[in-house]
Amino acid sequence: DTVEVELLGYAEETSHGVYCEDCEDGHRDECEDCGNYYDEDDLYTVRDSHGNERRVCESCRDNYYSYCDECEEYYPEDCVSEVDGRYVCDSCRDEYCEECWECEEYHRRDDMVLATNGNGDEVYVCEDCLDQYYERCEVCGEYHKRDDMYGVTLENGESGYVCEDCEDKFESCPHCNSLIKMCDDGTCPECGAVITEHEEDEAV
Repeated sequence: DTVEVELLGYAEETSHGVYCEDCEDGHRDECEDCGNYYDEDDLYTVRDSHGNERRVCESCRDNYYSYCDECEEYYPEDCVSEVDGRYVCDSCRDEYCEECWECEEYHRRDDMVLATNGNGDEVYVCEDCLDQYYERCEVCGEYHKRDDMYGVTLENGESGYVCEDCEDKFESCPHCNSLIKMCDDGTCPECGAVITEHEEDEAV
């Protein structure tokens, strides 16, 4: 015998079968992006721009979200940026990274150096900008903008830099006018001239 079944209401055909309106929600979960229904195992947890969880299908996840290498979560593509060859979400970027004062690019904080910029403020700079624009003071050991420092000649004849606060630890050679740290034998490490006590007093 043939059994006739009258279809009442609305039925939607999906890739996994046909579900009526009453049963569709009870058996399958909706992707919060595209609105299609999937088995629970076929949906993935991602985060929105505010960090709230969303359940989306694999296609929407791959098309609209990016993976953060730090927290290992998916975020909207415009909330993920590349930092030193790794992709990080905005939250992890703010927690682990800093913007370089010079190049204005983000780098991991652990790989950056605190230095004093031309305004006298303590800022983070990346290693490349540190080498290009800054020097380490021979006295206090802090990094300052090279343009704001003084070139000096050390006792061993090597060149170095000192910051403005430490400049008074050196003296000007009366013979070559170089800013020096005088040798133990009373000679200038730059030009080799003997500096008399009278000249030393005048230099200071």
